[in-house]
Amino acid sequence: NEMKTEGIERDGAVYTAIICAAEASGRWDEAVQLLHGMEDDNVKRNTITCNAGISACAEASRWNEALQIFKSMEDEDIERNKITYTSTIFACSR
Repeated sequence: NEMKTEGIERDGAVYTAIICAAEASGRWDEAVQLLHGMEDDNVKRNTITCNAGISACAEASRWNEALQIFKSMEDEDIERNKITYTSTIFACSR
């Protein structure tokens, strides 16, 4: 909300940075909430933002949430890449 107050437009790059910061600080749940909240700001999720969310879940051993994001990518016709698959496999191995 502070970014909105300051007039900073949230886009995919901003969301990715915030999601990665949440992951780095061990707040996987905030990372997932941000990923799901992109719609509220009319920002379309993309491969990079979803990969960041999957990675956050993987680091926290939250394989079920990582798989949900992985599945949502197919549902939303978001391209999956090597990072998507690697992060999802890593999440499931923890």
